[in-house]
Formats: sequence, structure tokens, C-alpha cells
Amino acid sequence: MRTDSQASSATLLTHGQRGTLVQQVRSIIQARIVAGGFSSTGRLPSSRQLAHELGTSRSTVVAAYDQLVGEGFVEARERSGLFVNAELLTADPPAAAPAVPDWSGRLVRRFTRPLASPPDWDRYPYRFVTGQVDPSLFPTRAWLAHLRRALDGPHLSASLDDRGGDDPLLLEALCRTVLPARGFSARPDEVVVTMGSQHGLSMLCSLLLRPADLVGMEDPGYPEARHLFRAYGARLRPLPVDAAGVRVEPGDLADVRLVHVTPSHHHPTNVTTTAARRRLLLGAADRHDTVVVEDDYDSELRYRGRPIPALSAAEDADRCVYLGSFSKLLAPGLRLGFMVGSPDLIAAVRDMQRMTTRQVPGQLQRALASFLATDDYYRAVRRVHRVLKRRWELLTDAVHRHLDVADHNFPPGGTSLWLRSAGADWTNLPTAAARHGVALTPQSEFYAHQRGPIRHLRLGFTATPADRIEPGVRALAAAAASL
Repeated sequence: MRTDSQASSATLLTHGQRGTLVQQVRSIIQARIVAGGFSSTGRLPSSRQLAHELGTSRSTVVAAYDQLVGEGFVEARERSGLFVNAELLTADPPAAAPAVPDWSGRLVRRFTRPLASPPDWDRYPYRFVTGQVDPSLFPTRAWLAHLRRALDGPHLSASLDDRGGDDPLLLEALCRTVLPARGFSARPDEVVVTMGSQHGLSMLCSLLLRPADLVGMEDPGYPEARHLFRAYGARLRPLPVDAAGVRVEPGDLADVRLVHVTPSHHHPTNVTTTAARRRLLLGAADRHDTVVVEDDYDSELRYRGRPIPALSAAEDADRCVYLGSFSKLLAPGLRLGFMVGSPDLIAAVRDMQRMTTRQVPGQLQRALASFLATDDYYRAVRRVHRVLKRRWELLTDAVHRHLDVADHNFPPGGTSLWLRSAGADWTNLPTAAARHGVALTPQSEFYAHQRGPIRHLRLGFTATPADRIEPGVRALAAAAASL
């Protein structure tokens, strides 16, 4: 007949929900060993005795003992049985309550997370979130073919080696195919492959920013960049944005070490910075020795006229660093991007990457190089452009007819619309919209200093099928009216 303690042990094993029975028994034995719960000789009870005590099978205890022998807690002595490792018997007994490190006090920097889209946004019937994609647009069959090709004989080594750097075929493809379409040329020693533009920006922060350095940022601007700069201890200088793009007045870049801009399609308003404003920005950066970081996340997606060349394509843009990404044309989950800059800077970035993330996965690099070298890339670009252009047209028309906004003259590009209410307070609109089946990205973090009611909204259309746009805007209008 089992004792009460044996019954409680059995209950612990069957209802503790802490792994398999073998794992639970192993943990119980280890805890007793650490606490000095066995005899001074260190001899352990037989598997039969311990199985009876714990109310489990002998084979379970034998398996637990085998694990502990393999881990060095237990020694098996021939013809003598099992014993606690002799070194553990002489160790100092554990404290009654082991001290838990004060991790909050040890952290030298914190990375805060901006408000994100609802985690279950894909369950909503109307998905006007930003930064997400429609999986149906991804060239799945072609991408799988290039992934397989990356593991073929002549490419296998490049895909699997721990080379700690960039795939030379991918650098060549970027310089030959992607960068000329964005207005400038570059050599392979001026390009480094990154795990997306955010990864590139983080490496620049590590290499270029000192505590309390001043960073210029568009206002409104990219929330993730703002949080990243603050995490590295930078002070921020907001730079206003209007219909002509970022506005830099004389002296705005004084003592500014780095300025972050999105001139092709401003994040979040989508306006394109004019040629005159670009000249003013580059001139001010030159006078004040400021590094210009251009985040060019979706320049190809322009639906009227031709894409504007990158700011970094200018002849006197030597102090510019260009961040590119395949998040909008392919998918953000692939985490594939690149950085273009001075060879000295790129060499430093490449060295840092080699010592941290080591490299972007080799198979992904070789697959992307193969993809860019074929018509599959151009077909994907044309398809995404055609589908998103149609969604942009449907969305601008639906907003014009159903929503009370201050301006209907939307820039012809990007992946979202920037709406300003005609006077209504939209602070609680995301919550109200969710009740009407509309998923929105919270809009409170675009401005450096949000004061008073929120009267703006970023409406994404990359994750919204065309046939859901019109009813989705009607549902959004009903949510706005309910406020």
C-alpha cells in the first residue's frame, strides 16, 4: 500500500504537465541530488525502490537514471550500483532561495516594439493593415524552382558553406539588374546583403552612432526607425514633411550626425520628395557633415509615370547610404535586402555582420541570385505592379465616395493611403473598425510628439483582395460614423 507521499508523487507525475514521465522522474532525482537529499555515501535507491516510491514503472526510472548518468549527475559503479557524482557531494549546499538576477538592472539598452497590426489580422474580412502581403501574389512555383536549383551540384557549396559573407552571384545580380532600375550603378564592393532594411539600419546605428548623438527624422516618420535610434541612445530632431517631401531649413542639420529619409515614397504619407527638396537636403548634409540614410522600401511601386531615381543616385550623393529590400515585391518574411554605400563603410558593415549574424542564409542568397537572373523576376515585378495598381485605383475611388477626408489627391504609388479626417477624432477608430470586421494598423506612433486627437490613418492595401476593398471601405465608414 502506498504512503501519502508516494501518492502525491504519483499525482505529480501523472498530472504535473511538465514533460514525459521520464523527464519528470529525472527532474525529481536531480533536484534531490542538488539539495543533498541522498545518503552521505551518495548511493542512490534501486530502480525498483524508486519506482515504488514514485508510483511509476521501473523502466521509467531506469531511463531517467540513464539520462542522469549521461549528464554527469550520476556515476554507475560496476557491481556496486548507482551513486551521486562525487564532485557534487563536496559542493557547497545551495542557498535556501537562489537569487534571481535583476535583468532589468543589467540591461544597457532596451528595444521597444511599436504598436503593430492585430496578430490575427488575416482572420478579418477586410485587411487594411500595412506591412503585410497577399500570399497569392508570391511566385511560389518559381521560387521553389530556384531554391531547388540552389542545391544543385554547381551551387550546393555556395548554399551550404559557412563563408561568412555575401554570395558573389547575388552581388553581381543586384548590381546588374536591381540597382540600375533604381537609377544608379554600383560595384560589388559597394553592396552588402542584409536581412532586410531594418537589419541594415540597425548595423548602421551600431557603427555610426554614439550615445546622445543627434539624428534627424521625418515627422511624421517611420516608427521602427525612431524606436531603433532611441534604443541606441540617440536624440531625435524632427523634420517636417509636406506635399513636397521632407523640409530642411538652414541649420536643421547642424550637429546632426545622421538623417533618415524615405524620399521615393515617404513613410507614411507616400509623397515623393521633389528635386528641389532633395538638393536642399544634400546641400545641408554636405555643409554639416551629416550621413544621409535613404530607406527605399517600395520605389518600384509607382502607378502613374516612371519611378523617380533614388536620392543616392545623385552625382554628389557620396555621403548617402542606400537601404533596399525585397519585402514589397516578394515577401517580408524572406528577410532579404541590401545596403549600398562607400566601399569603406560597406567593408565595416560586412565585418560586423560576419561577427554577429555571420551571413544571410546561403541558400536564400543563391536562390535570389538565380531568381534575379531570369525572367521570373521581371514577371513577378509586373504582376505585383499590375495587381497593386488596380487595388490603389479601387481604394482611392472607394475612399472618395465613402469617407469624409480632408484631401483626395493621393500620391500615385506605394502600398497604402495616408488619410486625414475632415475634422473627426479617429483616436478610437481601429477599435471601432475591428467591430465592423476591419483590421487596421494603430496610427498613434507616426509623429514624434502626438498631441491631442488623432486625425490621420494609414490604410494599407497589399493584403486586401480587390473584391474586398469596396465593402471594406464601407465598413470602415460605418465604424467612423459610430464614433
